[in-house]
Amino acid sequence: MITQELESNIHFARRDAVRRGLATLTVEHLALVLLENSSVQSFLKNSRADVALLRKNLSHFLRAKVPRQSGEEPPAPSEGFQRVLRRAVKHGNAREAVTGMHVVAAIFSEPDSFAAYYMKKSGIERLTVIAHLAEQTPAPADAPSAPGGIPSAPQQKEETDWVTLARNGELEAPFGRQNETSSLIRILARKYKNNALLVGKPGVGKTAVVRALAHRVACGDAPQEMPSLTRIVPVAMGELIAGTKYRGDFELRMRNLLDDCKKRGGAVLFIDEIHTLIGAGAVAGGALDAANIFKPMLEDDALRCVGATTESEFSRVFAKDAALLRRFEKVAVAEPQGAQLTMILEGAKKRLAAHHRLEYAPDAVGETVRLAKRYMPARYFPDKGVDILDDAAARRKLAGGKAIVVNGEDIADAVAESAGLPSSVVREDEKKRLANLESRLRARILEQPEAVSRLAGAVLRARLGYHDGGRTAGAFLFAGPTGVGKTETARQLAKLLALPLLRYDMSEYMEPHAVSKLIGAPPGYIGFEERGRLTEDIAANPSAVVLFDEIDKAHPDVLSVLLQIMDYATLNDSGGRRADFSNALLVMTSNAGAREFQKGGAGFAADDEDDKTAAAKEALSRLHTPEFRNRLDAIVRFNPLSSNAVSKILTRRLKEIAAELKQTKGVKLTTTTTLRAKLRADGFTPTMGARPLERLLRERVMEPLARKEAEGVLPRQCKIDWHNNRAVVK
Repeated sequence: MITQELESNIHFARRDAVRRGLATLTVEHLALVLLENSSVQSFLKNSRADVALLRKNLSHFLRAKVPRQSGEEPPAPSEGFQRVLRRAVKHGNAREAVTGMHVVAAIFSEPDSFAAYYMKKSGIERLTVIAHLAEQTPAPADAPSAPGGIPSAPQQKEETDWVTLARNGELEAPFGRQNETSSLIRILARKYKNNALLVGKPGVGKTAVVRALAHRVACGDAPQEMPSLTRIVPVAMGELIAGTKYRGDFELRMRNLLDDCKKRGGAVLFIDEIHTLIGAGAVAGGALDAANIFKPMLEDDALRCVGATTESEFSRVFAKDAALLRRFEKVAVAEPQGAQLTMILEGAKKRLAAHHRLEYAPDAVGETVRLAKRYMPARYFPDKGVDILDDAAARRKLAGGKAIVVNGEDIADAVAESAGLPSSVVREDEKKRLANLESRLRARILEQPEAVSRLAGAVLRARLGYHDGGRTAGAFLFAGPTGVGKTETARQLAKLLALPLLRYDMSEYMEPHAVSKLIGAPPGYIGFEERGRLTEDIAANPSAVVLFDEIDKAHPDVLSVLLQIMDYATLNDSGGRRADFSNALLVMTSNAGAREFQKGGAGFAADDEDDKTAAAKEALSRLHTPEFRNRLDAIVRFNPLSSNAVSKILTRRLKEIAAELKQTKGVKLTTTTTLRAKLRADGFTPTMGARPLERLLRERVMEPLARKEAEGVLPRQCKIDWHNNRAVVK
């Protein structure tokens, strides 16, 4: 607890700084006013310090070194000023008031300050100050005992008052939140039910609303109807419970705190994570907890309370205690948007720039909002925006060099690390990456020009925002025979967009209960607390290509889950946790219609008007419901591969195998024309696509090489030929 005299000294320092026209409250200003403190004067009287020299040096410093205020804003306390006061309070304890001598001792912990230098120059030593404090500190009395020799509960340490901190410049003033603060004041001004409950997503600024109220009270801006509001006291449930070993300790602490607030008057208790009241301090089999102690106290208009909790905890815990809920008026705190969000982040940017001692690029806030919205949908503004600005500044500061401006690359790197993506993905302009998407896909996916064109067009439309904002970035059904490149197209698309590929084999989801694998088990079943595979993967990788391979095999209940994802880009798991698919590309593969197409004739055209596709379209209609097909961005049909396409695939795969051998084993691989002709002839089947070719490459290229290496005779330059109906390594 700070003594009244020390608090008066601090207020005088602020008023004197205003009189002098100073822009900052410094440690030296604090040291100067402490020369009028009685405890400091008592110490100086018994020491040999040159007080006149100290006063002269400190006064000269304030005149010559401290910058003057250019505007009408009050002087802001420097970081050193705040550190000294916090350190002084920490040096005190529950039995000892914090005096001016504690502040003098704390000033010596700022060795780079002129105040510490001037005190040493005047003959004041740190050890002398500490020895004086030790002499003045009373010995702790023995703890009183309860009847039966059981030690009673320790007295609750007085909590920090946010209004006082705001008045001293030690509590950051939030930006915006006028509407929520006005609602909070209106509720606190009521005679009945004058307790407010702030409910919102984590990180939207619930605590900032209470800080804004503290600053309004500190500045005298509170309404005339609330003259009694003078203190805002935060309550930490963990500190109340800590050390309570015996029955009744916790209840005694709680009642002492509440009685003290009522006795002194003008107090508003602020309980962050207020849902922790329920069950806090209860013993096994007992019903008495912190919530039940609070309930009767909240009926008295002499005590007002503000609580904060998240929406999920409100529904899961708080709302179930109807008796406690009826004593609070709910205030919804929404995620800031638009101009309000920009104002909040601009204010945070100024403070971060002063803390890190650097500057931000003019578009730093706009870039932060754009990238955080795109790649961090699971978190909420302004928390994620402030984190990105802070992390980007720390990166720039630690990188060293002469650059002192946080630019877009620093912000992109911070977003990439938070989102778990490569920096190149976030740094590279989306338009540049998508400009040549179709040509790059054509180079990798052979003989599917119409399929690639439709896919690239749909991806461009979705990724550049030409689609409904509440939907996924794209939902596609790849239809066609086996082995024509449907799954490979999804892999290449993820690779070209630099996104992770999340693959789910639908053969594992053929039973109705298999949907629990995707979204988690329902309440009462084993594994209820665990998240589903799909929702957990998306929470970790919100920007990804999600591949549902062979969707025909999935149970209809699984397809019903996909309807919600395609329509609203969200999916709630069994625990009520929301997974955001707004940045995900959904790809489903299907063999539906392949048999009918082959019966109808050669070729698998992508033209909806071609008569040859009628049977395939009918098969898709029978297998997938209209509501499923109607939510797709495109049904992309793949043609059967020709022998020419298989030849190109063979050439490319042999190059990839040779490159991998060169890199991993240092072996230079070549193949003969005879081997390639044999692989081409045996690896092409119109009905099987390119899959037989992959099997032959394993049998006729990789397996002979593995045998040679096992025998220890694998040469550094080897050639594979076809001889006597088998592959031979030379």
